[in-house]
Amino acid sequence: MPNKEVCLKLYKDFQDWKWYNNTCTKCLFIHLLCNAEKVNSGSGRTKKPQIKVVTTYQKLARELGFSSKAIIAAVRNLIDSGDIRLKKTMSKLIITIEYEEKNDN
Repeated sequence: MPNKEVCLKLYKDFQDWKWYNNTCTKCLFIHLLCNAEKVNSGSGRTKKPQIKVVTTYQKLARELGFSSKAIIAAVRNLIDSGDIRLKKTMSKLIITIEYEEKNDN
């Protein structure tokens, strides 16, 4: 279960994002951010934290109230735009969220 004490910031330019007006894709992306776990990968200097979610299409559809077909299309949108990477196992989806940290200086 994700850490409930993590705060997400949405910058105003989020409204310029390619999928902002696609309700299912936007809801899915925000849902993934809210349910993601930070995982360290690599070693030494190449160590970069990754944000991952392990789930299924059916679970996402149930949690968000969209059809599985709509969720599959939304996942495809996010993959095509480079916002996520997807790895499928026999029973699960491992979704890695691609992100850049912004400094608030």
